Amino acid sequence: MNPRKVISPSLYPQLEVEIEGQVYKLKPLNRAVFENVAAMQKAAQAGDPAAVGIAYDQIALFIDAPKEVIDAMDYRIIREVLSFITDTIVKNEGQTEEKKEPEPGAKPLPS
Repeated sequence: MNPRKVISPSLYPQLEVEIEGQVYKLKPLNRAVFENVAAMQKAAQAGDPAAVGIAYDQIALFIDAPKEVIDAMDYRIIREVLSFITDTIVKNEGQTEEKKEPEPGAKPLPS
């Protein structure tokens, strides 16, 4: 019998962020989301005047909060939520509390 690994979204914890007492769920991150973020960043680097609100638009892609709630948030909250998403999802591959154990015989990655 060939080895098989079952992969399902239900295996990953549903991540949430609490902002001013309200809990919001992080939306699934897929290719379309990352392509939208990349396009926003490209516009910002090109000096597009509309790019001033890029962080607000990115948050709208990531969490299930209504647009009017996001638009009313202090910019420092927006930056903190983006940092949480980057640190939790992108850098740590979705891990939250537990640190992933290396495979037997695997070499540690440089920090």
